[in-house]
Amino acid sequence: MLNEQNNRDRGVIQDNDNDSDLELYQNQSPQPLSKSQKIAVVVLAFFGILVVIFWAAQFQSNLKNSLKRDAGSSNLDINNEIVANEANKNNEALKNKDTDGDGLSDWEELNIYKTSPYLEDSDSDGYSDKQEIDTGNNPNCPMGQTCASTSADSNNSNSGDAFFDTDDAGLSNNSGNVNTGNNASSNAAALNIDAATLRAELEKAGVEKSVLDSTSDDELLKIYQEALREQDL
Repeated sequence: MLNEQNNRDRGVIQDNDNDSDLELYQNQSPQPLSKSQKIAVVVLAFFGILVVIFWAAQFQSNLKNSLKRDAGSSNLDINNEIVANEANKNNEALKNKDTDGDGLSDWEELNIYKTSPYLEDSDSDGYSDKQEIDTGNNPNCPMGQTCASTSADSNNSNSGDAFFDTDDAGLSNNSGNVNTGNNASSNAAALNIDAATLRAELEKAGVEKSVLDSTSDDELLKIYQEALREQDL
């Protein structure tokens, strides 16, 4: 019975102690920020706003540049496709046309044998261009004469493979490639500010003028630099 009474007494004492600690904690008021702390907080907030503004401007610039590159690439691809289609149409028309009636298409005469598509006998030796090609002679050099730089034409004249190879080469179209890789580069903005400008900005941000007036220029700049270093960390 005595032990139970002692335990109840100790419990009451402990509860009273806890209530006293809680009441003491609740009655404690938060410590006011010092002048340096206030300035540092405002500087950090101001710097944070600047970072957001710079980031938004950079993002908008990158977006515009990306859209311009995409539009330029699309226009270039369209132009290349139009040129290729026109070239193919012209080639097909020339392949199906024999203006001088010598048995060679205008495309063959212009792109393979380098003869005139308007003259049946380009070298005027009495033999048509096709006759000279079929017999292994140079259609650009009169029969019986030796002409400079004509061996390649003579060697290629009887080769069917030469025609198809040149045909493929004539129809090939190498469109230009546009490099749209975003080589993005990040530029660190160095904020150089003097004491007068810093005071004006801090006052705009809500720092009391009396606090600013009681702070020297050197101290103000020092607090500003420390705040920037903390922001970098």
